[in-house]
Amino acid sequence: MNSSIADNKKRSMSAMMFCIDTVVAMLPLILVATYYYGARVIMMCMASVVAALMVKLTFCYVRRRNMCAADLYCVSAALSVALFCPASAPYWLPMFGAALTVAVRELSVKFIGRDAFCSAAFALAVMFLVFGSKMSYYTAPGGGGIGLFSVNAPERSASILQAVEWGRIPAVNGLEMLLGRYGGPIGTTVLSVLIMCAAYIAIRRPRTFYSLLPYMTTLALFGLIFVRVGSSRAMSAMYETLGGSTVFCAVFVAAQPGTMPSTAGGRALSGVMMGILTMIMRYIGLCDSSCVYALLLVSLFADWFDRPVALMRRRKAGKPIER
Repeated sequence: MNSSIADNKKRSMSAMMFCIDTVVAMLPLILVATYYYGARVIMMCMASVVAALMVKLTFCYVRRRNMCAADLYCVSAALSVALFCPASAPYWLPMFGAALTVAVRELSVKFIGRDAFCSAAFALAVMFLVFGSKMSYYTAPGGGGIGLFSVNAPERSASILQAVEWGRIPAVNGLEMLLGRYGGPIGTTVLSVLIMCAAYIAIRRPRTFYSLLPYMTTLALFGLIFVRVGSSRAMSAMYETLGGSTVFCAVFVAAQPGTMPSTAGGRALSGVMMGILTMIMRYIGLCDSSCVYALLLVSLFADWFDRPVALMRRRKAGKPIER
């Protein structure tokens, strides 16, 4: 009994530290997005977190138990959903996504006994499918920001992947990509800050890079081989690898519970498959949402990627292979 209680406390503390690390890593992205788009970003993040906590408290009330440190996962999940939204999105949109993320995960744990897939990716996929026009309407950063309760849609600005999809060479240079001076989801465009956040996450949770590096490498190879716009293979690889929401998705959305395989080899395989699926979806017309759909599909079969790794380990150890 004492051992079980100790294990539960350890898992709870681990979940709390996961949430703290993720939120700390997201804070620079929130600050830069606030500088670019105004206080509306703070309001969107707060609304998303409140919605997630309300749904979580409702589930706790129904199950007649108190919230614990492990339940704080909903805060980081809510922030990842909010930062994936455009600055012009209505407040109810990130709230809907955050609430759906928590509800899906709680129901999965209740009826299956574990996380069946990445609930944050599922919520974002639903948001893109049902509210695609709102999720894909990006605005250029700066210009005084967007009003807290603005009802008029500001002028649209295409993201890098949208421009590539439309057959145009993105009017964005390397410096502008580093500074995030182009349209896109509010927390996914500032590459320089994203790199620092990814480095922090890698120091705190090195296993993140087991899937991130194979994923980005796969995207880069596709960009080099299959050039969609322009004639420069290097620029094509840069657009496909760093021009969309892929880094944010791989670092923050994929970090949610129940997403990636447990072994290093399984994570590497899932990263490669996620890259292949992302590029296939871009070729059929999906832009910034392609990484979300790819992540959702990979998370559905996360256990499958661990099987060949386990099989190789058994063969290497000389153990019989189970049929």
